[in-house]
Amino acid sequence: MNTLKNKLRKTSDLNRKILKSGFWVLFGSFFSNVLLLVVAIYIANVVPKKLYGEFGILKSTINMFTVFAGLSLGLTATKYIAQFKFTDKLKTSRIIGLSQFFSIIVSSIVLLIFLIFSKPLAIQINAPHLSDELKIGGFLLFFTAINGVQKGILLGFEKFKSIAINSIIAAVISVLCQYIGAINFGLKGIILGFGVNFFILAILNFFSIKKCTSSDFKFSIFDINNFSESKVLLSFS
Repeated sequence: MNTLKNKLRKTSDLNRKILKSGFWVLFGSFFSNVLLLVVAIYIANVVPKKLYGEFGILKSTINMFTVFAGLSLGLTATKYIAQFKFTDKLKTSRIIGLSQFFSIIVSSIVLLIFLIFSKPLAIQINAPHLSDELKIGGFLLFFTAINGVQKGILLGFEKFKSIAINSIIAAVISVLCQYIGAINFGLKGIILGFGVNFFILAILNFFSIKKCTSSDFKFSIFDINNFSESKVLLSFS
């Protein structure tokens, strides 16, 4: 009888944990996306259709390169942090540092490609006049890829509430910046305002990671000892 009660209690605790985690994931994603959707609708109504179409082209191009910049490092970090955070804190610390190191390197390479080949890329998408905007998009892509790894680390530590709060704060600031940018600076202002979301998110996630790892996990992004976990990390990515 006691065994049955213990099983039921564990099941109940697990269900409660899943519901709580699911709530924060849905709440953060829904609220931040609604805010960004509202400002997108506003921008579509106050700027010329051609300008908004060009913004759509830039977003699509950036999203395409995000797949290459991410390399599934966020998912990799989530898997191994969740697996080893209680049993091997040193291994977990090295995975945290190494995943962020790889994200910075890969994102920097993609950013460099955008800066060097912005004109040929703009010609390739039939918008040669958008080369400068693509350079701005390269910086946006840099922070987007880093956000993915940071989110993966926080997911591994089950910090769903932190992810939600950070997403909402970043979205609110981005909405304000896009609103001001659209009115005063046109397409470049919209892109910069859109990019603020990822920049702010990177800062907030950085401090959230520091907070949840400060007591038990000591890691450095540029620690050479992190490379002892490179085989594990790359085999999954």
